[in-house]
Amino acid sequence: MVSLLIAVLTGSLHAQTGNSTRKIRVTPNSTSKKIGSAVNWQPDFGTAVAESKRTGKPLFWYVPTLPDTFMDRKIEIHRYMLAGPFSWPTIIKSLNENAICLKSTPTRQQQRKFDLQKYKFVEPGFVVLHADGTKTSHVDKLTTLHPVWLNTLIQKTIGVSDPVGLYSANAQPVWGLLANQRFADASAQAKQALGESDLSDAQRAELELLSGMAVFRSGQHAEAIEIWKAAGLRFPNEPLAWKAAAEAQLIGPFARGFESHRNLPAAAMTAGIESRGSAAPKNVYTQPQLETRSVRFLLDMQNRDGSFRDSDYDYGGTDSLGNVHVAVTSLAGLALLNQYENLAEDSAELKKRLFAAVSSAAKFVASDANLNKQDRDEILWACAFRLRFLVACQRSADIQVRNVVPSAQIPRVIGTLETIQSKRGTWYHEYPNPFTTATALLALQDAASARFPVDGDRLRKGSANLASQRFRNGAFPYQSGSDNQAKSANQSTLLGSAGRMPLCELALLKTGNSSDQNLIAALEASFKHHELLAKSYKYDNHTDTLSYGGFFFWYDMRSRCEAIKHVADEAQRAKFVAQQHALLMGLPEVDGCFVDSHELGRVYATSMALICFDLLEEAR
Repeated sequence: MVSLLIAVLTGSLHAQTGNSTRKIRVTPNSTSKKIGSAVNWQPDFGTAVAESKRTGKPLFWYVPTLPDTFMDRKIEIHRYMLAGPFSWPTIIKSLNENAICLKSTPTRQQQRKFDLQKYKFVEPGFVVLHADGTKTSHVDKLTTLHPVWLNTLIQKTIGVSDPVGLYSANAQPVWGLLANQRFADASAQAKQALGESDLSDAQRAELELLSGMAVFRSGQHAEAIEIWKAAGLRFPNEPLAWKAAAEAQLIGPFARGFESHRNLPAAAMTAGIESRGSAAPKNVYTQPQLETRSVRFLLDMQNRDGSFRDSDYDYGGTDSLGNVHVAVTSLAGLALLNQYENLAEDSAELKKRLFAAVSSAAKFVASDANLNKQDRDEILWACAFRLRFLVACQRSADIQVRNVVPSAQIPRVIGTLETIQSKRGTWYHEYPNPFTTATALLALQDAASARFPVDGDRLRKGSANLASQRFRNGAFPYQSGSDNQAKSANQSTLLGSAGRMPLCELALLKTGNSSDQNLIAALEASFKHHELLAKSYKYDNHTDTLSYGGFFFWYDMRSRCEAIKHVADEAQRAKFVAQQHALLMGLPEVDGCFVDSHELGRVYATSMALICFDLLEEAR
């Protein structure tokens, strides 16, 4: 299984062709199964409460999930926590000495008593109870597991007055190099430190883990995996070696991009107290700071072949992951291209690195060898987003960027997207629906406006079908149906489609089937009912019958930004820009990057956020 995942990570997709919904997932090995076990977890809630009363210590209750939610990939998220905060010796020691620890799913009665209702408490998180059983605090929506911040937060919540630092003294300088993204220096210094003769097994395990992290972030993933595997075997009794084993199997939070070790501003360290979960407190970062941090994160997550493969969105089966990775790589490439073109000329070193990243991403997505053309679940995203990225490259003012992928290849990319259109004119994401049809139409219209040959009949047919799906109140169904759906609709239909209405209306506008008035109405509905979309934020599934899901959050936000850009009324456009920008500035994570769902990953969300900022700048 590890060899399969390494092959996926490094670019071999031959084992993933076909069209199956079968999900091939990792089974932890004997070493990685130990993650989190060094915490003295109590066997059940009653025992934990009794022990808390007896000792006077607070009860630290880790809640991996709730009983009545249908979050996807619960076990994977749980492993991120076990291989994340609950693998660090300092955190383990603080919890074991200063609290009574419980790891359990609450009963329905406990949910009511401690206000842990679904959607109000979004797993994973933890609750701290006083020795008398009253709740003192809770933290949920943990999606960026920055260990230094979490160490401080956990010690504060359990009442440790003098928090102890996370890293061991001999490894601290190496961690500093990693935090400053000096990966080659960190790797070299870790190797030098490992040459000392008087190190304990715990110290060696930490340095081996750190060495693998530095190598991994340098893009040498196979080499890092071997370092981590060896550490897991060499130090079978050390929690950080268990973490290394999990990272080697790509089920740990670091390998998936959810664990960050970057330096944080002091104000960010109050996250979880001054903000919800791992969200950055208000006004910690400016937009330029967010862009800088996000760009650095993307550059550090890119693989040697130009791809980004942190996403494990396999709803359509493991065979669809190749197309997910092409789609995410296209979005990351587009985000980096925008940053490259807007970068000041005096940033020569970063500009050089950005060009290399954009070039390798473009070459990766342009190759049909990286697509699974038999897949019928996620193929649309790969085809549409790669077309938009490659067309953007062709429109670049930089001749080097235009020459990365010859323009003669673009008609082939267009053709692949056109051929997956149904006879009725729709496109599909697991099933035909208006928002995928709109996505395809916008990509093809983009190519047509750049003077590439696009089949006009396909555009007209797709636009006509999309127009037929619009209800009288401006809503669009979640799934395409017969034309008579357009005759009427109730309020719940409008509420459920408010997030995707701007995208669908924009696609119709650009293909001659809508108006500026309709686009403005769609945007107004989107803003008016934004709380329905926000409710799904960080929730890895649909939240209710209105069909909002966490994995649609940034999709809808990006779509809204693009729609705003095309509003003709200048005053109305400026109003929308201000509204949307305020929302964006409230979304960064503690480290200045972005997320919406664990499955799609932080590269996807961070790329979407950067694209949103760029679209709003263009709209001004």
